[in-house]
Amino acid sequence: MSALAQRQWRQRAQTAVRVAITATKEARTTYQGLSDGGDGAMSDLSNALLQLSHLPGLALPQPLAAMCPDVRAAAAAKLARQQAALAEALADRVCQMAACVEGLARAVEALDQEEPWMRSSPVFHTFPLPKLRQLLAGVVEQYRLEQDSKAAAAAAIAALAVGPAAAAAADAAEAADFAADGQLGGAGTGGAGGPRADARGVAVLAAVSAAGEAGGVRPGGGGLGGGGGAGGGGTVGKLDATRLSELCTTYVSVWMLSPYLEEQEAEEVLGAITEDMVGF
Repeated sequence: MSALAQRQWRQRAQTAVRVAITATKEARTTYQGLSDGGDGAMSDLSNALLQLSHLPGLALPQPLAAMCPDVRAAAAAKLARQQAALAEALADRVCQMAACVEGLARAVEALDQEEPWMRSSPVFHTFPLPKLRQLLAGVVEQYRLEQDSKAAAAAAIAALAVGPAAAAAADAAEAADFAADGQLGGAGTGGAGGPRADARGVAVLAAVSAAGEAGGVRPGGGGLGGGGGAGGGGTVGKLDATRLSELCTTYVSVWMLSPYLEEQEAEEVLGAITEDMVGF
């Protein structure tokens, strides 16, 4: 291979490495911001779940007990709406984080332009291209594993929310009542007095009570965009307030801890490559 061809290849490799390093740094910064924001999102969903879990057995003092519609049902309906919104926002965040990890992977894939005769020749001062790719691939793998754990934790905590599904079922039943009412000229089960203001809340309270007395859905029964690690179907047994608190604490802690990420190690890798690029 001519000296000109080798020089041209090295220039292309240097450009690819610079692009990969820049893309990696930008993706890591974006991912960290999304992860930090997810700390609060996971905590908010956990708090909403725990608040709702205490409502069914809450003994209300006067004058709250005399309020109509029932204040517990109204609070349950509101918490169910909050849980649905929080879970949706968390799912969107997980999808954005998965896109960051995909960007990291693409940055490393862009370095697949190795020539057999360049395997031991440094691209800059020290590292040959296979070594650079290996170093960056190690960083990507950390983020891939971390994304799997975060997606699983987010899916698991969202699966604990029985309220939104119960509220949706109540809405559907009420819509059917009103449809029947219209077809029967006002004689249907919905009545002419307007919607039952506490129907959603009553359904939510009943679903939460049932979960506390019997079994709840198995956490992690689905992937919240980005997939990873959690199984589907089955139950977790009695989901009373104590058990729910334990599960929420576990999922929030896993998210916040970021067990697969070694930030210092990643910084050292990127720092070493950046230093090797100086002068080129």
